[in-house]
Amino acid sequence: MFYVNKDWFDGLDDKDQAILRDSAKEMMLVSDRIVAEDDAKCMDFLKDKMEINSLTPEQHQAFVDAVQSVYEHYIAKGMFTQEMIDKIRQASSN
Repeated sequence: MFYVNKDWFDGLDDKDQAILRDSAKEMMLVSDRIVAEDDAKCMDFLKDKMEINSLTPEQHQAFVDAVQSVYEHYIAKGMFTQEMIDKIRQASSN
């Protein structure tokens, strides 16, 4: 995600907006790579100190199904929309 003041951003010309959008996308990819590398280092460190369990795709889906009511609760309270949840899921699967 990329956050700036909307009024400030809207005040920029199209070229500068495009530069910021492109730079933000590039930096998000860099950030994702760094986080993935750090996660791998942490897992390597922890695997010698504890048992790490990884879910199979079927177990993961069972978990997703089991917590669906939590999503529905927060959607009903107006805190999230299904569209927001779908976007988060899509972003996390990339």
